[in-house]
Amino acid sequence: MKFRNLIFAAAILLASPAVNAQTLNWAGIENEQKHILTAHTGIEHGIIWGVGYGRKLNAGKFPIVLGAGYSFASGKNLFDDSKLKLGGQINIWQWKAFQVSARLQGIARTTKNDFVRITGFGSDGALTAGVYKPKWFVAGEMGYDKSIVIHLKHGQAYKDNYAQVVDGWYQPDAGGNIYFGLTAGRSFGRSDITVKAGRMLTEQFKPMHALPLYFEIGYNLKF
Repeated sequence: MKFRNLIFAAAILLASPAVNAQTLNWAGIENEQKHILTAHTGIEHGIIWGVGYGRKLNAGKFPIVLGAGYSFASGKNLFDDSKLKLGGQINIWQWKAFQVSARLQGIARTTKNDFVRITGFGSDGALTAGVYKPKWFVAGEMGYDKSIVIHLKHGQAYKDNYAQVVDGWYQPDAGGNIYFGLTAGRSFGRSDITVKAGRMLTEQFKPMHALPLYFEIGYNLKF
């Protein structure tokens, strides 16, 4: 593989969407419930698993949840492909049961094989709008996930084929995805069961060569 092709492939690989962000029923969080633990599984360029934590802040008429999440892909070596997210969500507008929220996250991704270990940093932003009731919700979501910078650490298998390869930081020209879909959930007591599904496109609004669909099912525990 030529080095410039490796850079391009790395950018695409590390720009897998951050659609496994915490899915919240804003109308189903009681005032005294400040902490949210989450677990999820689904399909996002492969089978993924993840956990997360959110902290609800009392911010008047604009509820905010700050949090962190960690996910990894199924495979022989579970933690060779992983993602760490830090950020928050804010409910920015409400009219009766209709609510609009925004999310912004920083993302660190890692993937590794015999040839190279790739670490990337990027960002994810999304808007969600829909109907939220204490016992259920359904909403549409659209977001943009961008890989900003990557670091390559090449293994001996790659160096045996291309001794001039250089480890280090790179800013690729490509590496972003647009995603859109539906999310819904059922709330009962301190728990939420959530699902989301949708479509992914490249940042040029072109179809993806990899699996262009995503699906996720999650569980929230609020206390």
